[in-house]
Amino acid sequence: MSKVLLCTGLEYATQLMGVCAMDWRGTRAGRTALPGNDCNDGTCTAEGLDDALIVAYTVRMDDRNRLSVRRSVAGCCDMMLGSNVRIEAVPLDDCCLSCTIKHDLQALLSSLPQDAMAPNIAVILPKGVQAAPTAEYLREMQLVHDAFQHDGPRIHVQSIVAMLDSSTAKARIFDDSPFMQCEGADLGDESDAAGSGDYDERCVGGALAEVIADANHVVLLPDVKSQGDVDELTGLVEALGSEGCRVHFDVERLTIDDLDAGTRADSPCARSEGSQDRSDEGVSERLDGDAAVPSDERHGMGKSPQTPLTAEIAWASLGQDSLGLSIRSHSPVHPSRLSDLLADKSVPMHIHGHFAVPNKPFSAFVWEGDPDGSIIETVDHAMVDESQYQTEILVVTRISEGSQSVAAQEFVDRFQNLLVTHEESQRPLMSWMEQSDTFTRWASMD
Repeated sequence: MSKVLLCTGLEYATQLMGVCAMDWRGTRAGRTALPGNDCNDGTCTAEGLDDALIVAYTVRMDDRNRLSVRRSVAGCCDMMLGSNVRIEAVPLDDCCLSCTIKHDLQALLSSLPQDAMAPNIAVILPKGVQAAPTAEYLREMQLVHDAFQHDGPRIHVQSIVAMLDSSTAKARIFDDSPFMQCEGADLGDESDAAGSGDYDERCVGGALAEVIADANHVVLLPDVKSQGDVDELTGLVEALGSEGCRVHFDVERLTIDDLDAGTRADSPCARSEGSQDRSDEGVSERLDGDAAVPSDERHGMGKSPQTPLTAEIAWASLGQDSLGLSIRSHSPVHPSRLSDLLADKSVPMHIHGHFAVPNKPFSAFVWEGDPDGSIIETVDHAMVDESQYQTEILVVTRISEGSQSVAAQEFVDRFQNLLVTHEESQRPLMSWMEQSDTFTRWASMD
């Protein structure tokens, strides 16, 4: 059975560099050198990588100003050197880009004879394309194959691996400029987008957050100038990643065996009380009933004028100018205070979560946000797991004044104060129906 890695990122060259930096046999022999990375024995060659097959997809604009997909297939060494590469065009066939690639990849892998299947296959997806749909499709097709056929090639999707350029990743996480899908286009270059017709609804930061959220593993490729930079970028990636994501920054020691679908501890901003690794940088506090909000002296947070219903609120510094905030509460969100926060677009942030409001008792709301803005959708209660919390929100943001500044404290307070307080929860339902804020007017249009 062949192991398949789905490799994603925002730059094709970064993905290719990361794949070729791996030791596919799980040993130090035959490692390809990266710029700035010298192997200890001084004998970095491409030898030993021939048993890995690379399938790389790229996207460009054709002569009619439409997306054009190309598939390149070669051994690892040949792909890196640009020799003996089989290149074919892949028609879109009126499908979305993700569907086109997953169908083509499955057809390609199914067509390979069993004796010609490489033990390790790395699939490099076009920049910004989420890998989860392709991984799920390949797994489903393998189940169908196993049920009805007893011969032919068999594959196992080992992991989704995001390859990031460490020197640019942090800036791009909070970049609100338009994302460019095509290879050769500069990320966030609006003038390039206007001429090419290559429009994407996402911003650069949003596309990068989606890539990270899909990944089981994130590989931070050189150049990282200091250990402090590594820690900061790792914290940001962990905060945006899924619960099973692991971050690697020492590529020289990375092997394919390291890239299973392992798990990691929760990110710093999502840890429960008492589990903070850096107690001097974060807070995790449970607020019950009329319990006092943490004081300025203890936690450096502003004191809330009133107390929300039972809530777990945690925040952590993710670097000099970045912080993460997690809110889990049985309390709904106050619609008027939410309207005020949504109107303020001065702080770039990533948001993921769900919440309820007291004046729409039979609806739940899903909240997704990136540096370019927020999207809130109304969903049925059954679509949101409210078994523990009515409100569950995770925020990762960049504060220009610093993560320990007064502005950062005010930011944390604004999110904490979104929650309906114990006193406000005693208001009769009809008084909530009389709200006239922007969010209530929008929600009432459903």
